[in-house]
Amino acid sequence: MQLTVPANYDPELIPELESYPVSEIYGKFPSDLVGGGRPSYMGTPLSRRELRDYVSCMQDRGITFNYLLNSSCLGNREWTSGWQKKLMGFLDSLGDMGIRNLTVSTPYLLELIKERRPSFRVKVGIFAEIDTPSRARFWQDLGADALTLESLTVNRNFERLRAIRRAVSIPLQLIANHV
Repeated sequence: MQLTVPANYDPELIPELESYPVSEIYGKFPSDLVGGGRPSYMGTPLSRRELRDYVSCMQDRGITFNYLLNSSCLGNREWTSGWQKKLMGFLDSLGDMGIRNLTVSTPYLLELIKERRPSFRVKVGIFAEIDTPSRARFWQDLGADALTLESLTVNRNFERLRAIRRAVSIPLQLIANHV
């Protein structure tokens, strides 16, 4: 078992994680081009330099950082070339910080990132509501590297978990403390 935990951006906490099977920490800027699953006011304010230093500290301990681009709606801005250009610039800046893992929740973002920035490992987030083998196969076929399963209907449904596991060959992630 490997754990993925949320970032609090306290570098002093990172050494404490070494005694646990933490392989990944996830987080994001409070506000960015894509947005995410929480309101901006709930995010920890941090600069690009602070995020870069945090990512570097984690990498020194073998922990990866997963940047969340998991908004479930982009307001149709994603179809404009200007927005796409800004996104590619933002992805390049994340890459320059050492970030190689992303989480998305829309098929369009997954396909766009895999086509234009294939060096990123892309996980599908919980807002995609993957709860059946066919949905899992859909995302795997689009190029996902890992899937986060919908937790309320799947976590304790072992028959369905087995069916999803048989349907795809990529890693699956469960959220243990969803609510």
